[in-house]
Amino acid sequence: MPPQIYPLRYIQMSVYAFIILSLVGCSNTNPYQLDIDRRYAVTESSDTDAPLVVTGITEDGQDFLVDIKSLETSGLPVYTFQCIDPWLNRKIEYTGVSLFQLLSSIGMDGNTMKVVLTADNDYQIVVPIDDIKNYYYQLTFKEDGKYYRNLPDEQNKGTFAISIDFETFSDLDVTRYKLDEVWWLREIELR
Repeated sequence: MPPQIYPLRYIQMSVYAFIILSLVGCSNTNPYQLDIDRRYAVTESSDTDAPLVVTGITEDGQDFLVDIKSLETSGLPVYTFQCIDPWLNRKIEYTGVSLFQLLSSIGMDGNTMKVVLTADNDYQIVVPIDDIKNYYYQLTFKEDGKYYRNLPDEQNKGTFAISIDFETFSDLDVTRYKLDEVWWLREIELR
């Protein structure tokens, strides 16, 4: 059977359609849209930062990789707060972004009811999306002004951790909610 030959006009129209669809797909209507790598499998990362993988129900069905550089240059507000760490029993200053704002910026589907947080050691906890929104869960990457990776081993929390401001939300049951503070965060799954 001879190879299929397409008229030049058909090929040109296909190329134009591809270019137009690519440009439309690149339009940015969300002011906090992150420049995030959309490949799930990564073999290397910059500056020894392990990227955070976000999977699950997003508007475009894509998985995302988030690293510190993409967060710091994304335009998302970076927050700093101090509170007594319920695990370390000392006041710590945390720096990061709102987890809810991050998930919204990458297109979290309106049907998301819960978020599964998984650490490098496979510790896993399921958190209702309402808790993440109402109690301002933070995706943090600094402690007392230093990136986690630059802290001594006993203080290092990986590239990312989840932190909650227990002083602002003093009505929270610290014994229960401190379990949501995942260190060495590896993956966030939206369900």
